[in-house]
Amino acid sequence: MRDRPDRPRKVYLPWKEDYFRHIVADYRKAAGLDPDEKFMGLRHGGNTEGADAELTDAQLRALSGHKAADMTVLYAKKTIQQRRAGARKRPEARTNRGDLSK
Repeated sequence: MRDRPDRPRKVYLPWKEDYFRHIVADYRKAAGLDPDEKFMGLRHGGNTEGADAELTDAQLRALSGHKAADMTVLYAKKTIQQRRAGARKRPEARTNRGDLSK
């Protein structure tokens, strides 16, 4: 969304595609990122970091702007950190049912 509201409409509007490219290029340069880095790659990286931080699907969707959970799965790439967290949670879930002994 644009930084300032549209004057006649008094609401924030999306960037026009060509101008948005220039804004992203400025942000990339200010952050010291490779000029060939694509905006979509930043989105993938952010979602993967969120998944590594064990955010829920709803939290990932809220941060990424996706409406469907299947899109968050597409953007949040699987990592060893996520596998370890899942492996750690499985025994906890089994023993927290109450009908099994530790």
